Amino acid sequence: MSAQDGKRRRTPLLALLAATGISYAGNTMTLVAVPWFVLQTTGSAGLAGLAAFFATLPVALSAGLGGVLVDRLGYRRASITADVASGVTIALVPILHLTVGLPFWGLLALVFLGALLDAPGHTARSALVPELAEEAAWPWSAPPVHWTASSVPRVWPADRSPGS
Repeated sequence: MSAQDGKRRRTPLLALLAATGISYAGNTMTLVAVPWFVLQTTGSAGLAGLAAFFATLPVALSAGLGGVLVDRLGYRRASITADVASGVTIALVPILHLTVGLPFWGLLALVFLGALLDAPGHTARSALVPELAEEAAWPWSAPPVHWTASSVPRVWPADRSPGS
């Protein structure tokens, strides 16, 4: 086996780990940014709390039912679909707010829809790890590496950038 073959075999696993880190960073930023956006635009802590509720409720709802979706779509497709759907719905928030206006109920709907596939997407990414780790002949235990990629965005200090 050449060094190039080893690199090619590890690319899917490294791409998955990077996607996992990016996905969790985006989800974490959304959980902070949406209530903050609501607080800044409405001045109401109650509405900010309601927005935070609508950002977390779909994760709890889809955690139990998302396995069926993942099984039907397949791990890779479910993971990609979840991240694209989440990214598009959250990207619509500032776009609509700055162009045509975004009523509060519209924001709640977008936030709810954006988080609805987060749990199934995480399940799908987690299910991909063992096969990709084996294919890559990964020397470490793949699940802990995957969990690290998903945890760093949630615990990194806000006043430090990675590498500083």
